[in-house]
Amino acid sequence: MNCENVIAKFIEHALIHGETQYSGDYKKGNKSSDILFELSSQIKSDPENGPKIVDRLLEEPNPSILIWISVPAIEMNYRRKDVIAILRKLASNKDLGIQGHNAEMTLKEIAKERL
Repeated sequence: MNCENVIAKFIEHALIHGETQYSGDYKKGNKSSDILFELSSQIKSDPENGPKIVDRLLEEPNPSILIWISVPAIEMNYRRKDVIAILRKLASNKDLGIQGHNAEMTLKEIAKERL
């Protein structure tokens, strides 16, 4: 796996998906989410590079990137406390609108042990 390509593609599609949450272009958003699910699967299945990619993406300031990378991180049981803290911070930020709600829903899925 080429880490830099995965990181660049993950950022690109997380940003697209985040934008479509506000624009309503769900067709475009669904395409990006499909790509993000595939990238997440690749990240989870690579024990050597997956944690490096998670570490790098958790440095990003964009809420959409942070929310999307939280799922494979939790599923890998990697940096769980950090991820939960980031999601709580995002969920409590009322200025984020739908992204704050997405972080809150991700936390609920973690609490129900669905992730």
